[in-house]
Amino acid sequence: MTEITSLIPIDQYNNLAIQTVAVDSADPRIVYTAGGRSVYKTDASVKRSLNSGETWEIITPNNRTNKGVDSGDGANEVFAIRVNPKTSDLWAAGGCYGVWKAITVK
Repeated sequence: MTEITSLIPIDQYNNLAIQTVAVDSADPRIVYTAGGRSVYKTDASVKRSLNSGETWEIITPNNRTNKGVDSGDGANEVFAIRVNPKTSDLWAAGGCYGVWKAITVK
């Protein structure tokens, strides 16, 4: 096993929370991780790697990492993520922020 935690992006307060990990069974290079801080609303709850964990991007909608595009605010404090093995769609459950779905574009 290789420890890759230091490669995963931090949130707006320089913290990292990881509570769940999911791998896309249709493409095992795609890995998701998520977690909440439970003390404040992290803007980096859901992260994705397209290359087996070598690099990561924050995919939680927020106003810090979306390059100025107003993409809303949500999927925060995620404690469970699952990838549909047939469609590769990502499902995320986020405490008081509800259930979110990311449709994979192929």
